[in-house]
Amino acid sequence: MNNIDDKDKELLNLIQRQIPLQKRPFKKIGDLLEIGENEVIERINNLKKEKIIREIRGIFNAQSLGYSSILVAFEVAEKNLEKAAKIINSHPGVSHNYLRNHRFNLWFTLALPSELNLEKTVEKIYLLSKAKNYLILPAIKVFKIGVNLDASGTESITVQNERRNEFKPRDYIPKLSSLEISCIKELQNDLPLEPEPFKELSERIDISQNNLIKIAKSLIDKKIMRRMSAVLYHRNLGFKFNAMVVWVVDEKYIDKCGKIMASFNAVSHCYQRPTYPNWPYSLFTMIHCRKEEDCYEIVKRISEKTGIKDYEILSSLKEFKKKRVVYFSNEFYEWDKKLMEGSIF
Repeated sequence: MNNIDDKDKELLNLIQRQIPLQKRPFKKIGDLLEIGENEVIERINNLKKEKIIREIRGIFNAQSLGYSSILVAFEVAEKNLEKAAKIINSHPGVSHNYLRNHRFNLWFTLALPSELNLEKTVEKIYLLSKAKNYLILPAIKVFKIGVNLDASGTESITVQNERRNEFKPRDYIPKLSSLEISCIKELQNDLPLEPEPFKELSERIDISQNNLIKIAKSLIDKKIMRRMSAVLYHRNLGFKFNAMVVWVVDEKYIDKCGKIMASFNAVSHCYQRPTYPNWPYSLFTMIHCRKEEDCYEIVKRISEKTGIKDYEILSSLKEFKKKRVVYFSNEFYEWDKKLMEGSIF
C-alpha cells in the first residue's frame, strides 16, 4: 500500500464499480479522474504489479449462463484438512475455498453446467476428501452481491446505503446464441491494457469491437453479465480480515432483516439459505474489514438494527483457493472423466 497515492485510490474505487463499455474505456476513466488515458493504463498496470488489482473482466450471473451454484460446508478432521482442500480445489467449478473457525471448517463455492448434478458432485468430493459431514447451502434469495471496497479508507465502517443489489432466482435460463457464448468466453478474460482493449478480444472471434461492445451491453440488459469491473486482492489493499456472519432469523422477518443487512456497505454479500436440524442459520452476510475489531463493530450495529441476537462469526483462517470459474470450459467434464478413471490424484 506504500506505493499507492490518492489518485490510485480514486481509480480503484471507480473501476471496481464498472469499466465503461466503449471503444476507449480508459480515456473515459481518465476524463472522470482528470488524468490522461495513458496514465490510467500505466496506473492500472502498476497496481497489477503491486498485486492490488487481480484482473479486469466481465462479472457474470452463473444461473443465466445455465450454471447451478451452491455454497458447501465440510466438517473435516484437522489431520485431513490439507488433503481435503487439495481435492476440493482440483474441481474447476470451485472458485473459493476457505478454512473457517467452526466445526464445519471448510467452506467452498461450487458451480456446474446444468447437465451435471450438483448434489452428486458434492457427494463425490465428500467421499474423496474423507469429510465427516457436510451442508449444501444454495441461495434461496440474494439480497446483495458484489464486493466494492473503499480504497481511500475514509468511509465510516458502519455506513449504510439504501441502494442494494437484490436478485431473485430466474424462472428461466435465457437461450444464448453461439456468438453470445463466444463473446462471453472472451469477456470473462482479463481485459488487455491498451487504449482499445476490446479490439483484441473481438479479433479473436472475428467480429468488430463495436459489435462485441454492443453484445456486452445487451448481456447486461438481459442480466446475464452484471458488469465489467476490476477484481482486487483484498488483503493487499488492506482488507486483511473477512468473516462470514450467519444469523438465526425467523422466516417472517427474513426479508426485512436481509434488506437491512444488505444496506451496510461493509457487507459484500447477503443471502437467504436453507436451514437444517444441525444448522439453524438462515441469513448469511460476508463482511470485509481492515481490522478484526471493525468486523465486531459492524456485526454489533447490524444486530442492533435488526434485533437479531443469535448469530455466529465465522472468520477466515486460511484461503485455500480464490480463482474465477471459467464458463463454457471442457474442464468440468474432464474432471468427471478423471474421477471415473481414478486418475484425479
